[in-house]
Amino acid sequence: MSGRHRSADRDPVSDVLARQWVLGHAVVLGLLSIPVQHAVEADALDRAGASASVPDTPPPA
Repeated sequence: MSGRHRSADRDPVSDVLARQWVLGHAVVLGLLSIPVQHAVEADALDRAGASASVPDTPPPA
């Protein structure tokens, strides 16, 4: 005879806590992706702006 109760495998509290843990991690990862996406977009805009401002040909002398 083991030390577990008959309903130990049907513990609703641990199921709720596990779901909340997974949901919390998904929310945190989603929120952390927002600043990363903004940084990537800003970097792409900086590169596009820098390349657009450089003339293709040297100015006439």
